[in-house]
Amino acid sequence: MSKKIKEVQQAGITLIALVVTIIVLLVLAGVTINLVLGNNGVINRAQSAYSTQSKAAIQEEVEQARGYAETYRQTGANDFWGKMETQLENSDTLKRVGMPVEVTYASKGGQNFIILSVANLYFCKITETGIEWLENAEAAADAVRPEIVNLAEGDIEFSYSPSTPTQGNVTVTITEKEG
Repeated sequence: MSKKIKEVQQAGITLIALVVTIIVLLVLAGVTINLVLGNNGVINRAQSAYSTQSKAAIQEEVEQARGYAETYRQTGANDFWGKMETQLENSDTLKRVGMPVEVTYASKGGQNFIILSVANLYFCKITETGIEWLENAEAAADAVRPEIVNLAEGDIEFSYSPSTPTQGNVTVTITEKEG
């Protein structure tokens, strides 16, 4: 007498298959997140491309303003820096891309220049011969900050106006002594 044992097959997944599937999905998610957010990820590359494009647009506007101001100067006018300033402040290209522009004319050490701040992200020093990119707002402020002169005791004179004590305004004049 032989007994036949019925084997019943059930369709479905095993616990091992489920764990393997979850591990594969986790690895794929990790790779995807790294590709998007990693150091050389899509987002960083997009930000870098945007920064490069923005700097190129700014550089082009500066060159165009310099050309306009130089043409203006060759007509006999003396306001080279004023024309540069006006051209940059009224730049349609910079306004069109939504970049607020701040233009500061300065002179330091006998050199005239303009500090251009675009969207408070990009800073550059514009001279008659070229453009120098500055790292941040502090570097831009340093470029226009007056140089500190170290004076020894006795190098300066004070004068007061009026010379007698009074109530009201007193003007103090500080001058460097001759020789």
